[in-house]
Amino acid sequence: MPRAPEYNRQHVLEAAMSVFWRDGYEATSIYKLIEATEINRGSLYQAFGSKAGLFHEVMDHYVSHFEVPLNGYLEIADPIIAIRSLFYALLLVDNDEYRSRGCLLFNTVSELSHTEPEMAQAAAARLSILEDLFEKRLVEAREKGLMPDNNPASVCVAYLMALAGGLRLQSKMGASRETLRSMIKIGLESILPNSSQNVVELNFRPLH
Repeated sequence: MPRAPEYNRQHVLEAAMSVFWRDGYEATSIYKLIEATEINRGSLYQAFGSKAGLFHEVMDHYVSHFEVPLNGYLEIADPIIAIRSLFYALLLVDNDEYRSRGCLLFNTVSELSHTEPEMAQAAAARLSILEDLFEKRLVEAREKGLMPDNNPASVCVAYLMALAGGLRLQSKMGASRETLRSMIKIGLESILPNSSQNVVELNFRPLH
């Protein structure tokens, strides 16, 4: 009978995610992962196959943290308030260290687009959870007459994704919460001129 693993897989994923998120994929060595996860090289390779295999699971683990709170923003009655609230929740977390990391997925797309394009595409594919939410809420906003229809929905979705990615980059560069708040306001009003300042606060817990 095969011997049961002597480690907690969730703990390993959390520890590995912290290293990948902090240092990036290419700068994260197997040695760093072994040190952070506290399992030996053989166990790491047996469990995940490779550094790339571990990173794919880490990205899935990262996305899983956001699935429940993101679904909450689908249930807010006013789609414009939902989009604004989502930006505030993701980008105005009162934790300097968390904001300075940016987004693991956006970081990966930026870092690996030229050196590891397949990995970058895998990260981009996982961002579809956010794209889908934006699309659904924008369609609702148009149906309710809350925003103009002079731009294709696909362009508006791409704009919101670019805005989110750009704000994450600004967070990494040390932008204050006040600056980010102002940038969100300006960025959203450029396509959602009827948006209000109201925000719905959901129970969003930042990853560590």
